[in-house]
Amino acid sequence: MKSQNYLKTIFDLKGIKEVKPTEDQLKSLNMTPHRFNQIMDNRGVNDLTVSEKNAIENWLWDIFQEDIDILKDPQERESFIDKHKMLKG
Repeated sequence: MKSQNYLKTIFDLKGIKEVKPTEDQLKSLNMTPHRFNQIMDNRGVNDLTVSEKNAIENWLWDIFQEDIDILKDPQERESFIDKHKMLKG
């Protein structure tokens, strides 16, 4: 059975419904937009590679190292979204 990741669930739990990384962010992840969407949607033909897993873990750490409680306040959430320019709640 193919393994599943929980990226979409992580973002959903934080109230973020859409994730669109910038070109620079995709470059740092070493992914194409197509591959990123495959991973987010658990629909890729290939499982997540170790390097993809490590890149995504680092990326998530960078995003969520801030106090996640700010996402509860709609105004703070918008500020957070604007700062990271890839998340839409």
